[in-house]
Amino acid sequence: MARLGRLNKRVIVFAEYGWLNGGENSLLAVLPGLSAKGWQLAFACPSQTELSRHLESADIEQIEWNVRNPDAPRKSQDEIRTEMASLLEQHQPAIVHCNSLSTGRLAGPVTDSMQIPSLGYLRDIIKLSRQAISDLNCLDTIVAVSHATKNFHVDHGLQPEKVQVVYNGIDLEKFAPRDSSGYLHDELGIDRSCRLVLCIGQIGLRKATDVVIQSFVAACEQVPDLHLLLVGMRNSQKQESVEFEKRCHQLGNDSPFASQIHWLGRRSDVDRMFNEASLLLHAARQEPLGRVLLEALASGCPLVATAVGGTAEIVGDCHPEQTICEVDSTEQLSDAAVRILTDEQLRSNIGEQFRENAESRFRDVRCADEIHCIYESLLSQKES
Repeated sequence: MARLGRLNKRVIVFAEYGWLNGGENSLLAVLPGLSAKGWQLAFACPSQTELSRHLESADIEQIEWNVRNPDAPRKSQDEIRTEMASLLEQHQPAIVHCNSLSTGRLAGPVTDSMQIPSLGYLRDIIKLSRQAISDLNCLDTIVAVSHATKNFHVDHGLQPEKVQVVYNGIDLEKFAPRDSSGYLHDELGIDRSCRLVLCIGQIGLRKATDVVIQSFVAACEQVPDLHLLLVGMRNSQKQESVEFEKRCHQLGNDSPFASQIHWLGRRSDVDRMFNEASLLLHAARQEPLGRVLLEALASGCPLVATAVGGTAEIVGDCHPEQTICEVDSTEQLSDAAVRILTDEQLRSNIGEQFRENAESRFRDVRCADEIHCIYESLLSQKES
């Protein structure tokens, strides 16, 4: 097929899912910076979803695209790629931006054959088949959200010369240290003298919600005035995921602190919640570069997290010995939480250093600038 022409600075973003999770929010955070540089991003995504409603409210162009049929079954890989090619033929983008590993794999062979500059994002650390690696290697550039993510996939066959590390950016005005208003205590009927511990993320095995609950219960044995706020929902419909969520609820219900565990589901006020909380507890078993950890940094909210993926890259030299624990170690997580919660000076120092870290390394404008440079490089390479 003949090469598609460059049409101004139009970018088609393939977004497979309709919800707003870390990957979607990370891209949305840099859209203003990219738009300011003249890039015109349009999202190919499912309609009538959380993502599409957000795009509509922000007046961002949408193109109907769905990997599933109306009756739910996923389309075949060949069918999806045929539809991708048709969409690209119709809309003639200058660049294709794949916002996930899955969409990058789907689009790689398509953009390669159509000679459209392409960028794929790696936001997962999971072992891939040889064919999946081959598909990803068809992309012109691959952005990894952390060095841990890059190194993992390069070790499994991804072409290292194609992979660049770009840390996600955070809106440092939206996520910022502020005085607590007590609104969450009032909403949930919690005495304002009690302290709130946040857990934010999907309810699932990878996020280790079970370990969070167990660690919280252990911490309450020493600090009994704590309340755990579980923010997020289960996205997977697999039976094992459904059963996992049931076990997590049972863990909380069977504990002596059941009344202090609150399941809040999805929330639109996460930025404000950090200002009400004393700690973020994050026990993930896999985490390429946890967006919620970046949000905690920017908000000056201390955290306790596990030594997986890019988490150590986020924390850097900001008290890693107090904040980073081994995976699945309920004892380490609870002890670290208690240590921070009972030492106000330590908690204050961590919060201040976290904010400084976010300001120096994780600004959304810095991320937008880096993606802008990649876009320009992609066009230059294709035109040379």
